Amino acid sequence: MPSSTRKGYVFGLIAVALFALNFAAMKVAVKELDPITVGLGRGILAAIPAALLLILTRQPLPRRDHLVPLALTAAGAVVGFPLFLAMALNHVDASHAAIVGGLMPLTTAMFGSWRERERQPWLFWAAALAGSSAVILYAIFTGGDHTLTFYDLLLFLAVLSAAVGYTEGTRVGRDLGS
Repeated sequence: MPSSTRKGYVFGLIAVALFALNFAAMKVAVKELDPITVGLGRGILAAIPAALLLILTRQPLPRRDHLVPLALTAAGAVVGFPLFLAMALNHVDASHAAIVGGLMPLTTAMFGSWRERERQPWLFWAAALAGSSAVILYAIFTGGDHTLTFYDLLLFLAVLSAAVGYTEGTRVGRDLGS
């Protein structure tokens, strides 16, 4: 395996592991701080080094046609996902949130396919639905009273926000670069 491929797998594995800690870390944070502060604060804290990096590397300003996709990316990935997640984590366990977060790959694939007007093979959708069904069944049978709550809606809004943000970020990233 070429070293660049191996390096990509290592970075991908690190990213997945760090993302998995997202729910537990936010649960700890909302015990100490207001969920709004936690949800919006992480975006603000990330914006500072990002802005410095953009300035130091002298990146060009986005074109006018980039503004809507950038706004959707920020609304979904920087504001919506962490805000809805933090608000829900103030009332549900991190493990419950992580299970609902397991729907993110399917939601992102659905939104991405719709936005790109792409048709995925039926086997892709069968596998994606099977995996998401397993997540849903696990949540139902380990969730206690088996009822959906307002906090499950907040978690789904977090998942949907991330799907929109990731899809739009990928689309505009083709022009702007990473």
